[in-house]
Amino acid sequence: MNVAFGELVEFAVGGGWGEEQPSDGMVPVRVIRGADFPAAESRNLASAPLRYERSKKAASRTLREGDIVLEVSGGTKDRPTGRSIFVSPELLSSVDHDVIPASFCRLVRIDRSKASPAFVYYALKDLYDRGGTWEYQNQSTGISNFQFETFRARWRLDVPPVHEQQAIAEVLGALDDKIAANTALAVNTEQVLRAEVDVAWLRREDRSSTLADFVEFNPKVSVPRSESAIYIDMKRLPESGWSIDGYDHREPKGGARFQNGDTLMARITPCLENRKTGFVDHLEDGAVGIGSTEFIVMRARHGIAAPTSFLLATEARFREFAIQHMIGTSGRQRVAASDLAAFELPTPDFAWLDQFGRRADALFAAVAAQARENRTLAATRDALLPQLMSGKLRVRDAEAAASRRAGA
Repeated sequence: MNVAFGELVEFAVGGGWGEEQPSDGMVPVRVIRGADFPAAESRNLASAPLRYERSKKAASRTLREGDIVLEVSGGTKDRPTGRSIFVSPELLSSVDHDVIPASFCRLVRIDRSKASPAFVYYALKDLYDRGGTWEYQNQSTGISNFQFETFRARWRLDVPPVHEQQAIAEVLGALDDKIAANTALAVNTEQVLRAEVDVAWLRREDRSSTLADFVEFNPKVSVPRSESAIYIDMKRLPESGWSIDGYDHREPKGGARFQNGDTLMARITPCLENRKTGFVDHLEDGAVGIGSTEFIVMRARHGIAAPTSFLLATEARFREFAIQHMIGTSGRQRVAASDLAAFELPTPDFAWLDQFGRRADALFAAVAAQARENRTLAATRDALLPQLMSGKLRVRDAEAAASRRAGA
């Protein structure tokens, strides 16, 4: 059955932003922004800001299990609006307050008597992945806006029987579940390592060392000899975790140069403030990659485990120091590597640092393996998605492919 999207929508409302401070009649809420979508895909909203919204407005916008959050403003010249997030129980339980969509998003609630919310979410994802939301976008005062009411009336989708919808959503959901589990394990790994570093080293009161004692900044690396080299631009650096989101290839000239085990840290606003920092673990041994000129490359010194550079680069006090030392005109401020090298920190027990480094190396390697698995799982999901939505692939065949990839 082919129906208009609007026929499946039970309720839709724009989001809110609330206030930074509480006052009478206000309630605390977590607000999911477009910037939180990547984390939300992994069922984690810990990064969503805590705001205060009027209780009546919050009540009408509080997300429930099965809701869809649709981005209706934002986008870039390379990325249209129209991204969506499915609200799962795990997503809601990842934070300690009710959740509402931000003002640049819209809550969409599907009529469950007509369609499976998860199926509709995957139909929206399929449309977005195919570039289908471009035609519903317009430009206003420099901001790209999604024409939701037009989309609601005009976009049509094929809706199979509910049991088949649920089967399709379960196949794709199994892959997303495995991706989310791997991502959660990576988050927990970082938390455990960071807690040990803080307690055993960084919380000590002495400031007898500098960061340059442990980390080399922008180390000299030879230009790659090949005609094409792995290239990482700013958008690939994560704002949480350390896994870098893939890479491109380009002619190896200019830019930062790095190797496996290096940490890439953004030095320019607002990327530095947003904690864009990643750990390089996907190159061949001895291979050289190139990246944005706005990267600072940090490499652990000889005898210190490579992950140490990442854990130091993302430590809260160091990040605050880096942000305070940015200079330049508004909107184009940068921090210099020489200033970062002078950051003062305690001198660790080197026997502990050696033992910790061995554990960190092993755990980073395990997370890197999971990141590779996640890329395979995501590629499998993205390959199955259009085939299932178009009816070209039977659910039974898709289940077999998903089970092999998800380890079911």
